[in-house]
Amino acid sequence: MYLKRLEIQGFKSFAERVNIEFEKGITVIVGPNGCGKSNITDAVQWVLGEQSARSLRGYRMDDVIFSGTSRRRPHGMAEVSLTFDNRRRVLSLPYEEISITRRVYRSGEGEYFINKQLCRLRDIRELFAQCGISRAAFSITSQGKIDEFTLVRPQERRVFIEEIAGVSSYRQRKSDTIKRLRETDGSLARLEDLLIEMNKRRLPLQKQAEVAEQYRRFAQDHRETELRLLEGQLVGAKKKEDDIYKNSHQLESFLGRIQETITILEKQLAEFREGMSLRLNTIEQKEEDLSEVQRLLQESHSDLARLEEKVGAVDDRRAELEARIAVIVQRKAETEQELAEAIAVCKKLKDLQSQAERDVEDLLAEKKDWEEQKKEANRTWESVDQEIFEVLHQKTALVSELQVQKNKKEVLARQREALGQKTNKGKTHCTELEAKIREVQELCKEYEASQEAYKVKLEKEESLAQSLTREQEEYSSKLQSLSQKTDRLQVRFQVLKDAEENQEGYQYGVKRVLQALAKGVKFDGDTLHLVEELMSIPSPYGTALDTALGRAAHHFICKTPKAAQEAIALLKREKGGRASFFPLQALDHRTFNKRDNVVMVEGVIGRLSDLVICEERYKKLAEYLLGRTYLADNIQHASSFAEKNNYRYRVVTMDGELIQAGGLFTGGRVRSRYPSTRRRKQEIKELETQIIKERQKFVSCKERAQELKLELEQARNRIHDLREKIKQIEEARRNGAQRLSTWRQELKHLADSTETYRLEGEELLYHQQDFDEQISMLERKLESIAAREREAEGIRAKLEKARRHSEDKTQELMSRLSAAQVSYSTLSQDLKHQEQKRKQLQQLLEMRSQEFLKMEKDQAALHVEKEINQKQEKSLRGDLDAWIRLKEKLNQAIASMKKQVVARERYVNAKEKRYIKLKEVTLKSQQRLQNNSIKLQHLNDLKEQILSQANENNLKLDLGDDVKTFSRREELALKKEIAAVKQEMEALGEINFAAPGEYQEVQDRIAYLEQQIEDLEDGKRSLTQMIDELDRIAEVRFQKTFRKIRADFQEIFSLLSEGGRADLLLTEEDDLLETGVDICVVPRGKKPRHLSLLSGGEKSLTGIAFLFAMLQSNPSPFYLLDEVEAFLDEANLVRFANFLRGWSADCQLILISHRYQTMEIADHLYGVTMEEPGISKLVTVQLGEYNPENDEQQYIS
Repeated sequence: MYLKRLEIQGFKSFAERVNIEFEKGITVIVGPNGCGKSNITDAVQWVLGEQSARSLRGYRMDDVIFSGTSRRRPHGMAEVSLTFDNRRRVLSLPYEEISITRRVYRSGEGEYFINKQLCRLRDIRELFAQCGISRAAFSITSQGKIDEFTLVRPQERRVFIEEIAGVSSYRQRKSDTIKRLRETDGSLARLEDLLIEMNKRRLPLQKQAEVAEQYRRFAQDHRETELRLLEGQLVGAKKKEDDIYKNSHQLESFLGRIQETITILEKQLAEFREGMSLRLNTIEQKEEDLSEVQRLLQESHSDLARLEEKVGAVDDRRAELEARIAVIVQRKAETEQELAEAIAVCKKLKDLQSQAERDVEDLLAEKKDWEEQKKEANRTWESVDQEIFEVLHQKTALVSELQVQKNKKEVLARQREALGQKTNKGKTHCTELEAKIREVQELCKEYEASQEAYKVKLEKEESLAQSLTREQEEYSSKLQSLSQKTDRLQVRFQVLKDAEENQEGYQYGVKRVLQALAKGVKFDGDTLHLVEELMSIPSPYGTALDTALGRAAHHFICKTPKAAQEAIALLKREKGGRASFFPLQALDHRTFNKRDNVVMVEGVIGRLSDLVICEERYKKLAEYLLGRTYLADNIQHASSFAEKNNYRYRVVTMDGELIQAGGLFTGGRVRSRYPSTRRRKQEIKELETQIIKERQKFVSCKERAQELKLELEQARNRIHDLREKIKQIEEARRNGAQRLSTWRQELKHLADSTETYRLEGEELLYHQQDFDEQISMLERKLESIAAREREAEGIRAKLEKARRHSEDKTQELMSRLSAAQVSYSTLSQDLKHQEQKRKQLQQLLEMRSQEFLKMEKDQAALHVEKEINQKQEKSLRGDLDAWIRLKEKLNQAIASMKKQVVARERYVNAKEKRYIKLKEVTLKSQQRLQNNSIKLQHLNDLKEQILSQANENNLKLDLGDDVKTFSRREELALKKEIAAVKQEMEALGEINFAAPGEYQEVQDRIAYLEQQIEDLEDGKRSLTQMIDELDRIAEVRFQKTFRKIRADFQEIFSLLSEGGRADLLLTEEDDLLETGVDICVVPRGKKPRHLSLLSGGEKSLTGIAFLFAMLQSNPSPFYLLDEVEAFLDEANLVRFANFLRGWSADCQLILISHRYQTMEIADHLYGVTMEEPGISKLVTVQLGEYNPENDEQQYIS
């Protein structure tokens, strides 16, 4: 693989496109100082990815773009391309030629291409990484780099060898690993802080969990004791119930015998009543039949009227359908017309598209002809360039001959010329130094101003970062507080939700009805509601409402008494306890008088029925339950109100104290886990809303915290950038100050030297007049050559004009071609649009055809429907006549049967008088049975109370044979035991029932954190081992590469210096990772000397030897060296040229030089000139075309 071509356009001084074709062997690029030779080196470094403007001898990256001259405008873009021959497939891409291109615009945007395909800088670096080509490789050595090898400190020289050894990547990996190690340490510290915090939370939670466990044990003892008591009470009540049942059975047997006497009479009465009932039922049935016939008559009339309306509606629908069919037919015709027009437009567009396509083909053919003409003009241009180059070389030969004559014949003239050059150079240098001093002074002022501005910005950014940090800490604290608050609310909500789902606080009967309602059971078609569900009140009055309602809060509200009866029947049938029901019909005819004579006192808020909130249909219910209850703010005002109104009304306070009508005071405080059932429902809703709000706050705070984190990171990045800029400006300012000091001393020295040179030059002026004649002769020859040069330039100007005309014509053709292609593209789009429109019209036509067919089917269906309706009308009229005849027959039958019933009623009345006398005999016995029933009812109430209490406390009663009954004394002892346990439970105080779960969660969290800490410590050990391994690999690679470079350096230096010796030494051999690399030089015939004591040529020779030693350790397909031999004398330069000739056998060498010894070894020669100020141009010379027997050409070559 070798470098085949370099293309430059708009890069620095290369305003026009320049193509440099490279071949194998040695290529030398020559030209005077300042003509732009080194810009070629910069271009190669730049296209390979150089990102530092300073390395490219600029301040900003857009400095590489051609900045314009007095005659030319600046360019907006710079572009450089490198083309490599890849036939041996050294690079991984499957192409024989690989071209990389970099392009930059003044806006700062840049682009990279591989074979004209857009890519990334990383792709280019990876492509050339394995073959020793990169922007930082020593295969491209810019001007002045040789001095750097010898002037840098040992530690900095070590970096060069690390680059060759590939240790830099290991250093980067080590740096990344150390960064990860620091992050791991930070994570460990954070986890350890979290672990300490978790351990602080664990101890209080452990105590709370122990208290909760103790409360659970007390609750279990309380439950077991209460279960024993209730089971004993229930078994005792059942035994008493059995005794009463036995007594009642005896009474019922006695009454049975008496009842037999009555039964015969009842049977006779029943027979008579049954006969009469049969007749009455028959009469009632006939009357019902008569009513049914009348109803059917009315329905027949209604059906007949509806049928007539239906027939009219069908006629209306038929008319409407016919109108719609007419519209569809018209629209279908319009669509067919639009479709025909669209087809015509498509045909026309296709014709236009074919014409446009033919125009494009004609223009492409014309463009090809102009390109052939342009190639012919370029060949003519190259021949004229060749002629100009020959003229320039002849001109150079004459100037060289003039210089040789002066050197041979007149030493004084040469001395004067040398003095004149030194004087002019000194003056020029003085002017340049003064301009540089002024420029650097201005630049230093700008640096100081920029530094102050950046410092002000830095202070603002640091202040902003501190503010953001404080705000972030506040939001972190707020997030933690919101999280804890939400957790507390969630625990409270779950406790209340569980209590509500378990229906805690309701009696067993109420629970049973609620369970039936939850299953969808309805009573008389009605859904029942509790009183507490229908009424609400502002929060401060909640306790008062609960106290005033009392047990009525759990009464069910229904619409009708029948619903209450069905619910009670359900409870009896399932033995589900007792419940109270209030039918709203009972209040329909009831009125409530306003009590205007109430004496109000201070602190009485008003009637409770006026304060509750309920639907309008429950207002009477609220009036009934709370109409005589008043609300006061405290017990003193309540007592005063009751006393002044003679204790006629109930008064309740906001704290729940109650004064009953009549004067009974009730008050105090009950300790309870849960609020009342009404307030529990209300609190569940409030907690649900509050939890949603708190979560929204949490999300909002979290989002703000994330925003603050991002803003803080951006602020820190800006602070880092500002500090870097301030540091760079400070460094640039210090460098400027050092340069000012150096240049001022140099300016003073130059001024003294210039004055000396001027005086010596005046003395030599008198000795030079003898040589004027020879100078005049040479000048006449030069004028002849200049005439030939002007003639060639004229020809080139004409060719330039023809080229511009060709380019204008080509541009015109390209514009016409672009316009034709745009026209062709537009016609293609229009044709595509018309084709889509045609398809849409065809689809619309098909849709309307289908709609037309559907309407015809609907029309036929309406015709059938009309015929069916007419048949139904005829049938209904026949049924109507039959019902009228049946009505007349029923009226006659009813009148006959009523006469028979009146005769039998007189006989039944006589039998009933005898039956009443017999019933009075059994009255006393039935009274005794009634007493037994009352006793049984009391026992049932007792059992229900026991069962209700068991259900309220979720106790499952076991009534086996081993259940013991208790005496009165034993029951009292058990109740005292229950009260004692309950007192112990209350003594435990507030119980955190969630503590066991939270304690376990904290324990799991601690275990998780400990595992995380262990994992991080393992990771830390792995990172430490990785760092040690990287250090080991870096040591081995550095040592191996150092030995190779050291041996090559010794060999190359000895070869270049003819017997001199040099060596590379490690400053710290025991520390290969940090050691520096020093150079020891022993010039031929001298003692070992330090680098600082060497002459400029010796330093340059040492740097060259060091460079080529490194290049041999890391071979590259090509090498680009920019004036590396500038400070070598003639003898050393000859040896160096011979070395290059041998060294280039296996590689491609590209040298930039102005030394003729280097030019002598060139296989290919390029010249860089600046004929137009500020514009670099390239002149190509193939040395194989020259005849070495020609003295003039031999001199040039």
